[in-house]
Amino acid sequence: MRKLLILLLCGCAAPLPAPDQPGARDTYRTAAQGNPKDPRTREARGRLEEAEWDAARARHSIFAYRRFLEEFSDSRHQPEARQLLEGLRWSQADRDGSEAALSGYLQDEPRGAHAADAWSRISALRLDAALKSHSADALRSWLAENPSGAGREKALLALDEAEWRGSAEPAAWRRYLEQHLEGAHRAEAQARISQADRDEALLLEDEPRLRAMDPAAADHLAYEKALALLDEGRLGQLARRPGPHAADAARNMAELRKDSRRAGELEQAARALFLPQPTLSELPEGARERAWRLREWALALDGARLHRMLAEVASPRAWVALAALEGAQSLLRGLPAAEARLRAERELLALQPLALDAPQLAAVAVLQRALGREEAALASARRAAGRDPHCAAAVRLAAQLEREQGLIEVAAQALAAHAKWLAEAHGPGAQAGDSTALSELCAARAESAEDASIRRRIEEGALAAKIGDPCALPVAHDRRAAARALAVAGTPLARAALARAAARDPDLDVRAAAQGALAAAVR
Repeated sequence: MRKLLILLLCGCAAPLPAPDQPGARDTYRTAAQGNPKDPRTREARGRLEEAEWDAARARHSIFAYRRFLEEFSDSRHQPEARQLLEGLRWSQADRDGSEAALSGYLQDEPRGAHAADAWSRISALRLDAALKSHSADALRSWLAENPSGAGREKALLALDEAEWRGSAEPAAWRRYLEQHLEGAHRAEAQARISQADRDEALLLEDEPRLRAMDPAAADHLAYEKALALLDEGRLGQLARRPGPHAADAARNMAELRKDSRRAGELEQAARALFLPQPTLSELPEGARERAWRLREWALALDGARLHRMLAEVASPRAWVALAALEGAQSLLRGLPAAEARLRAERELLALQPLALDAPQLAAVAVLQRALGREEAALASARRAAGRDPHCAAAVRLAAQLEREQGLIEVAAQALAAHAKWLAEAHGPGAQAGDSTALSELCAARAESAEDASIRRRIEEGALAAKIGDPCALPVAHDRRAAARALAVAGTPLARAALARAAARDPDLDVRAAAQGALAAAVR
């Protein structure tokens, strides 16, 4: 037994084979699995490391060096292996030359000897792609990544061109001027903005603003408006003031004075036809009078009042808020399409970022609807009604715009509940003839026309206050009759009013009558 143990020990201590003997590395690997403190195990580990290093050097491949480093991370050959591996990775990426290959090299060798070169080439590739795309976003992204990279001037020039090509309206031209202090198109941008401002003032018939930019155009506008309205006083001022239209205005004055009665009839028809008309800017304090004035603004198609009308949607008096809501919608429907779009866009741009409460959201919905953004308008109206169920304008607008059957019923119930709340809060005061309470009951009647008790209370309150219908508001007059009267007149003095009606009047029948009269006059 003792002899057998000695033989086994001698077998375990058999010398390790030379590296060039067949199967030597397998023997080393097996022996290296022993006790790390055993000298023979350490020797086997060392021999295996050297054998694997020689094999990796012989293969000289990325895979071979990676495998060696994974197995012998603390080898004395580690620096050389890493250097050789990095060199092979760079040779591979260099030959491929694509962004993916160069990025792969950097991912493996973020601090490699060729990292700077790799980044430079990736930057150049990305710049080339951005330049070929003509995309402002891609160029801005490249510039942000390369604050001092080669090609920056070329990228800035390309960005200047890309952002200029993408600028098609005044807001974009202004952004171009802000972002490109030395841009190649600054003069053109400023010229376009000036022209757009002039065109806008002309579209809105803003004579003071137009006069500051183009006095000749302002003079022409003043003359056209005075002649279209057959405004004898304004024509007289133009005739007395030196200017390009003084002679024409004097001749028109002479024609009007030939037959003052006929001139009066024509002026009356022209004033009924030609819109918008200027209106009083002040709003009365009383709810009934305030609602009446808001309605007058809408009927006069005085676009300059849109901003104030939208602000009145937030009135705590429901009748005033509803008059403002309906008035703003009526105004935007009645204005010439180009003017309505311009005014709605301007108001929406200013209001939408700030809209948080129910009245503001309702005003946003009105503007979105005027611009044809039905889905956005419905979403804003729903948010407004959900934000405050006691906001008359929000509840009313949500009921008007809702399209889903189930939600239509919910909106109708909310409207009826609001009407009931108003009736309970103001019914006794209204019956006693209180004007403010009567106005609030008018809002309740508008929201719940079928409620006979609300109508009865309004009637009793009107009797007590000794007034007519407190809910009555002015209605639009029929401009078609005015157009027909001017067409029948057959005088050159009527042509200016007819021409403006043919171009601007929102009523299709009025435009058709005016166009027909002008065509007949030409024949």
